[in-house]
Amino acid sequence: EDASVAVEMLRMVHVVLVPDDGVSGAVNKNESSRRRIPVPHSPYVRWVHLAHLSKKGSGSKSMYRLEIGLNQSYYQSRVPEPLKGGAAVRFFPVLYQMGVDIRQWGV
Repeated sequence: EDASVAVEMLRMVHVVLVPDDGVSGAVNKNESSRRRIPVPHSPYVRWVHLAHLSKKGSGSKSMYRLEIGLNQSYYQSRVPEPLKGGAAVRFFPVLYQMGVDIRQWGV
């Protein structure tokens, strides 16, 4: 059951790779809820930020945007063009679920 809950949670998150702009802490001083969480020991990931997108939804109807701030040079050289410019990526739980089912079947 733990895996099924985690798989369902993946449906609620959009992941966006963004270049680090050098600003830490709050993105906007008037918006304390938009805090970036620094990733101190990573040479590539500078910060992460999780934003709640759906104002009306709750529980399984909630939607989130996970922004991952990457080192500028890493972003420019390693992130494919289709993922630049704020393109959101969603993970499809069915792929993960199939892998879990196959492993369980083999046991």
